[in-house]
Amino acid sequence: MKEHIHIPFSKIFTNALFVTGMTIGAGILGLPIKTGAAGVIPSLISMLVIWVFMMATAAIFVYKFTHPKERSRSYPVLFQNELGTTGRVLGTFGYLINFYGLMVAYLTGAAAILMSLSRFNLPVNVWMTAFFIVATLITLTGAEKVGRLNVLIMAVLALLFGAMIFKTVPHVDVSRFARSDWAFTTSIFPIIVVAFCFQNVIPFVCKNLDGDARASFKAITLGSLIAIIINVVWMLTVIGSLPLEGPPDSPTILGALAANQPATIPLAEVMHSKVVTITGMFFAILAITTSYVPTGLALTGFIRGRLSMRFKNVKNYVVVLLSFGPPFLVAMLFPNIFLKAMDVVGGVGIVTIFGILPSLILAKMALRLRKRLLLAVAIVILTVSSLLLIFEVAQETGLLKLNPTVETWKPLLHEG
Repeated sequence: MKEHIHIPFSKIFTNALFVTGMTIGAGILGLPIKTGAAGVIPSLISMLVIWVFMMATAAIFVYKFTHPKERSRSYPVLFQNELGTTGRVLGTFGYLINFYGLMVAYLTGAAAILMSLSRFNLPVNVWMTAFFIVATLITLTGAEKVGRLNVLIMAVLALLFGAMIFKTVPHVDVSRFARSDWAFTTSIFPIIVVAFCFQNVIPFVCKNLDGDARASFKAITLGSLIAIIINVVWMLTVIGSLPLEGPPDSPTILGALAANQPATIPLAEVMHSKVVTITGMFFAILAITTSYVPTGLALTGFIRGRLSMRFKNVKNYVVVLLSFGPPFLVAMLFPNIFLKAMDVVGGVGIVTIFGILPSLILAKMALRLRKRLLLAVAIVILTVSSLLLIFEVAQETGLLKLNPTVETWKPLLHEG
């Protein structure tokens, strides 16, 4: 047995901040628009459900990344070892959807923000190309420096976030919190999944905390709770400040939803404040960039690993082209799919990797140990994950149409 090592709270808190930093990214920019269409109460309940779901799968991963006899070092290795070919295939599918979808969301979101909030009247593809070049160069050449500046970056993000909240709160109309559209609720699950997803950082936290399961779970719980508070405050502020609907081209929640815009764009327009405009732009771009870099690094590592399994001496330029080329081309062809890309990532990619796969791992372990309770938990996680996946696929294929205040099924044989 491994002797228990006391981990000081300061170290746990430091790692909790890594969890918070991983969670606070581009997802927070799209969250208030989708949840605003559903209403505050349905959104808060949905957030609680998704957080419990995330913590359940986190507990499985913490066990696997800390158990002395079963410890894994990375998700691909874990999925391969635990589930064989099924784990490898589903993991590859989920990772590609996750990574490529996030990169598309980052590029389209950054371009939309720069074009809308900047004084320079340049086409969206010009802004996208400029952001792509800068962010990709940072990813390829300055990743270690960005990592060392993590605390400073988080501090700057906190200051910008605080400035936006301070300037916006006086304009909040709490009467807007009363509206609820339960029919639209299932449509907001994917964006909440993206906004609350911290699982990518679990192996890092477990390693940092010397493989201590209790300390790792404490850090993950604390870090995710901090992220939830930030997300809820941001959601309430934006929903309370923006009207649900209004005249064409006016800054509204439904207008931003239709245009696939991040929340900072309509918020800056409705505030008519230079402070909100400037801080909103810098906060959004910094949040997207700090998400783009680790995602880009993870994607290049994943692509290199997959290619190395089939080819020898994989060239760096091939890895770079396969990692950054496809999402850039998709973003250039479809520059207005920020929220849509987030939905696909949350409802397909993340649900597959961090929902379906851990439920299968837990079920396998429960059957081996003959633990009925663990098997029941695994079945619940698998059911929730499958439902999220089915709803998202149904929406993307047109089988299920969800709009605020309207929900209709579209029969396959009667299109129109």
